[in-house]
Amino acid sequence: MAVVEPPPPPDRGRLGALLDGARDRGFVGREEQLAAFADSVRGASDVRLHLVHGPGGIGKTTLLDAMARRATEGGRTIAYLDARELSCTAEAVTAAIGEDTPDVLLVDGYEVLRPSTAGSGSGCCRP
Repeated sequence: MAVVEPPPPPDRGRLGALLDGARDRGFVGREEQLAAFADSVRGASDVRLHLVHGPGGIGKTTLLDAMARRATEGGRTIAYLDARELSCTAEAVTAAIGEDTPDVLLVDGYEVLRPSTAGSGSGCCRP
């Protein structure tokens, strides 16, 4: 009886690239938004802030994921924050971003962030 070795684990880098490619092929209908974002990242546009908003389930997070991949592919550093998982203070946001200032900051769920009306005004709070 022959002993069969299990196959080696997949190359995570290659597997990740395959998954990203599949995500990009399945992501359609947002060419205009992705082009505007790409122009901003390249410095070909004066626009520096893009707001992605709409009802739940229309693909906001998927669009942000595509933006993150495009920015990374373009050699930009990114910080991707989920505002729903942050303590709503300036300190928490700063800690989540990290020590190195990213080229691109993507905030999913930004709508839950509101300027603080109490105290010093340096933080934020949920509605």
